[in-house]
Amino acid sequence: MVVVVTSNALATSLTTGTATITAALGGISGSALLTVTTASVVSITVSPSTTAIPSGLNQAFSAVGTFTDGSMQNVTNSAYWTSSVPGVATVSNTSGSSGLVSSTSSGNTVINAVLGGVSGSGNLTVTSGILAAIEISPQGTTIPIGGSEQFLATGLYTDGSTANLTTSVTWASSSAAVATIGNSSGSQGMATSAGSGTTVISATSGSLAGSASLAVQDLLVSITVSPGNVSIVPATTQQFTATATYTSGLTNDVTGSVLWSSSSPAVATIAASGGLATSQANGQTVITASLGSIGGSVNLAVSPTPAPTNFRVDISDGTTGQLFVSWNTMNGASYYNLQRSTNPTSGYSKVTACSGLANLKTTETISVMQACRNNGLTVGTTYYYEVQACYSTGCSSFSAPAANVPITSNCTAAQMPSMAGVATLPAVAIVSSTVDPNIEFLPNNYQYAYYASPGVPRRNLLFVDLPGSDETCPAASALNNTAEKLGFDVICVNYSNLSAQDNICVGNAACFGNVSQAKENATGVCSIPGQSQCGIDPHTGQPYYLSNPSDAVTQRISMMLQYLNTNGYNQNATNWGNYLSGTTPLWQNILLGGHSQGGDMATFTAYEQVVARAINLSGPPQATLVNNVEVGATYFSSLMATSIRNVYGLVSVDDSLYQDGVFAAVWQVLGFTPANNDAEVKLNTSTPIGLNCSSGTPSHNFSTSAPVGPDGDGHDVPLYLWNEDIYKFMLID
Repeated sequence: MVVVVTSNALATSLTTGTATITAALGGISGSALLTVTTASVVSITVSPSTTAIPSGLNQAFSAVGTFTDGSMQNVTNSAYWTSSVPGVATVSNTSGSSGLVSSTSSGNTVINAVLGGVSGSGNLTVTSGILAAIEISPQGTTIPIGGSEQFLATGLYTDGSTANLTTSVTWASSSAAVATIGNSSGSQGMATSAGSGTTVISATSGSLAGSASLAVQDLLVSITVSPGNVSIVPATTQQFTATATYTSGLTNDVTGSVLWSSSSPAVATIAASGGLATSQANGQTVITASLGSIGGSVNLAVSPTPAPTNFRVDISDGTTGQLFVSWNTMNGASYYNLQRSTNPTSGYSKVTACSGLANLKTTETISVMQACRNNGLTVGTTYYYEVQACYSTGCSSFSAPAANVPITSNCTAAQMPSMAGVATLPAVAIVSSTVDPNIEFLPNNYQYAYYASPGVPRRNLLFVDLPGSDETCPAASALNNTAEKLGFDVICVNYSNLSAQDNICVGNAACFGNVSQAKENATGVCSIPGQSQCGIDPHTGQPYYLSNPSDAVTQRISMMLQYLNTNGYNQNATNWGNYLSGTTPLWQNILLGGHSQGGDMATFTAYEQVVARAINLSGPPQATLVNNVEVGATYFSSLMATSIRNVYGLVSVDDSLYQDGVFAAVWQVLGFTPANNDAEVKLNTSTPIGLNCSSGTPSHNFSTSAPVGPDGDGHDVPLYLWNEDIYKFMLID
């Protein structure tokens, strides 16, 4: 049925089709054909009716039609869409995106939907573009320790425009221990490294933020392989180590992370990792350790019975008739034989104390060297020595002769006592944080105490050893050992010494005193962060400061002595409490000494306190270039509490700081001058001199041309055992 008709002639459609409508009265009728078509739209409603969007964004519109049959349908995809102002916004008629409006500029437009001649509309207002995102650049960058990086923040707006927001956003670093970033005027977005690692740099404006990763690395400068130029026997191994040096000056053992190689695997192979070489056959090869494009190498010789290398006899400085003979430790050697003569070509006899398997342990090892004392010699005589290494396969030939150069000296045996046969007691090693729980710098490293040797007259004086930059206790161990054998009690304490002062105080001679004051007792201007008078710490990129007294020299000494005194370490007639007045170090009974920065701190403390003695080994190199002239630390010109007569120094002429004139600048302002006979006295030169113990005013400042040791660093020469006579002089003169 297409339609139904009521009695009053009202036809109602039921479905599409045709129907004949008939009207009858009496016997007469009439009819008409009625066609029912599909429903048609009578109105369209567009949603949203009114809306606003920022320029550059899209807005979806929809259309609902109302039809003649009373039904309502979504006609979004069948209607035709238009925008009254296309310059403000356009609208899509593409299948799948019909009704999607894209704004192009600010203004007003009417969005129309037309179907079957019927239309509906919605009003759209397009506002100016707003910030949609923040982009940070650069992305994924890497800087060295001590370096900085300028970050930029770019705002991305809905209308496609961009703007530099660097100075208007809020900057942050996820790890201030890796890098900090500025928010103050002139420094916005400037990231400054603080330590190695990775941090996320972010810039925030309102609820929007952008970020970038920043890695801080101490860039590799060089790799040193040790030991250098060694010789081993076939079918043995040699362990090599690789030390990396970085732009900050820090060093690190990278033996396990470098790539190892041998230029001649037929002579010796080496594992790609680990540094262990295995000899295969007689010959020479080059061992190389590399990280990327940076590498270091040494020569390795394989011989059935290699003779010791780097064999030398060191000049005696005193009059005790003692010489030190030294040579490189030979891989695979079971023992060594040393022989001596007064004739270079004949008459050699074995030096029993330095020869044979029984005496191997009494031959003192210095780094990768063997060093032997030969006592009981006649002063002023030239002695010739030869050495051989003995292996399981036999002994090598003797090395070429090495000889001393005779010296003259007025020191007596009492002034330069022999240490032959003097025994020492075991060292006391205590974890730093056990001594003082408030220690923050190297809390897990050991500090040491040494008793005066039994049977030696006690001096009732304390020698305090202070390590050099980035060194830890025990530091000047040969000097400590000498002090023990001369009757001194000894302690070695760590302190905040990671950064060298000549690196901190570049171009600022006054900075040395400020930094030294903080390192001594955590007081003064450099006990407060961010002070311009405190130079720049290369490890943080910020002015140096030390606010924790437990990491400063004075409290380290005090707490170490208190701990020893109250925890059962008063043995061997030692009373550690005797070196304290309450909790204050009794400075007049204390000798301070150390290597490099340790010597700096010993000398600075001598300015502040009346100490028994200050001893510096390769220190204090506290001078800096000002207008291309080396200028010593400003505080050197002030009045020293301790007499200059009680300040001693030793440096190698092979020290680069010596060669650059740093020591000369320091000595001049410090007071080591010809006028008071404290000018430099050169030992071990081509025309060597001996120590002057008894006549005139003996010099307290020495330079030595003794050969550089196995590490090749002249700065470390004063730490070697063969300076023992000079140690004696500096301790008891």
